Amino acid sequence: MWRIAEFEALARDMREGRINMALTYDLGIDSSFVRTALFEVAPIAFCSSEHPFATRSCVTLKDIASEPLILFEEMLSNRHALQLFRGQGLSPAVAYRVRSLEIMRSLAANGEGVGISYALPPGDRSYDGAKVHAVPIIDRIAREPIILAQSVAAPTSAVIRTTASAITSLFRNGTKAFRSLEQD
Repeated sequence: MWRIAEFEALARDMREGRINMALTYDLGIDSSFVRTALFEVAPIAFCSSEHPFATRSCVTLKDIASEPLILFEEMLSNRHALQLFRGQGLSPAVAYRVRSLEIMRSLAANGEGVGISYALPPGDRSYDGAKVHAVPIIDRIAREPIILAQSVAAPTSAVIRTTASAITSLFRNGTKAFRSLEQD
């Protein structure tokens, strides 16, 4: 069985034995977990067609810092994004905090600010039909690992070990699509 949960809920459920492992970003995962790094992803800035970023092939955190930001409401995600800026001495203003990637893309497409996400869905239109541009953020410090996490205290079985091994193998040696993500 699988489920989708916020970072804090995933960590808690693994600690308490309700989840055996999680495929996640390395947020909210402390030393009580075994982490297996699978690959890294770069964040994406979402903006409208009229925004100056729309014609660029990439942007930096410094470029984005003066823009009204659209971030996720989830606390660890929000904190992570803001720490990226603060780590470079930048103090961006958050215009909106949203619970969904599509709300973020829609607000950005309609000129309400610049959204930041590590997810890049297919297509260049928001749900309301507005054109949204996705521009890679190139700061190396902003790249985030995707990990397979397991609680140190959780009992392991042959099924869990085999599943973890298969997932790791899939991402490390697997499909061309996953290898291209690592190189972006």
